Amino acid sequence: MRIAMASVFLAVGMAACEVDHYPLRDPGVPPPPPAPPPPPSATIRGRLCEIFDLTERVDCRPAENSELIVSTLITFATADADGTFAVASPEKATTIAVVAVANDDWFGSTVFVSLDAGGAARGVEIPVMRRALVEEIVANSSAPLAEGSSIFAVQVDRAGVPAASVAFEPVDGVQPRYDAGERTYLPGNGTGPLGTAVYVDLDPTLTGYDIPYGDATAPHMVHLGAFAETLALTRVQLAP
Repeated sequence: MRIAMASVFLAVGMAACEVDHYPLRDPGVPPPPPAPPPPPSATIRGRLCEIFDLTERVDCRPAENSELIVSTLITFATADADGTFAVASPEKATTIAVVAVANDDWFGSTVFVSLDAGGAARGVEIPVMRRALVEEIVANSSAPLAEGSSIFAVQVDRAGVPAASVAFEPVDGVQPRYDAGERTYLPGNGTGPLGTAVYVDLDPTLTGYDIPYGDATAPHMVHLGAFAETLALTRVQLAP
């Protein structure tokens, strides 16, 4: 009798402690597939290009050892010593503002980049200028530049060559200045031989300004925006 009772208690104890480490699966139901790896984040890749005036039209010369931060205003990356950068794209969109954020030695730059279907971009070139040169241009041109303000420059072409004598309208109370064939001097009498108009000391806004130009028979408009203490450069085409 004792043996029988012991057998019952042992059986109950084992049942109470039993753990199914190897549960049976219905053979008719396949196991779920493994979770796919997360997709690689889209990246915007390019190079910082040092410019030496606001009217030049030359191939990219790398801005070396700038230590500039490249930003989408959500993601950030520091440019490499050779001027190249790779910054994560924060979202899938058609265009996005990419900013080289100003530092003590460099004036920054704002460009608007077209992204592919995956939210990435390659070959982006961002023009940047040394702060000392910006200050020289501003001083020589008697153009005020308040702290935090932006500089907008528009290059105008006609039939593939710079268009001279194109007039621009004031924007937000700021008068346009124009190239005069000199690197650090911007007078105010219509585009010169390099077809460039420059607005110094505009309030920064990524929503942009509509900038009218041309003449009474051919009015045009260009839209530009910029982050604080950055350049915003673009090129437009006039009909022949």
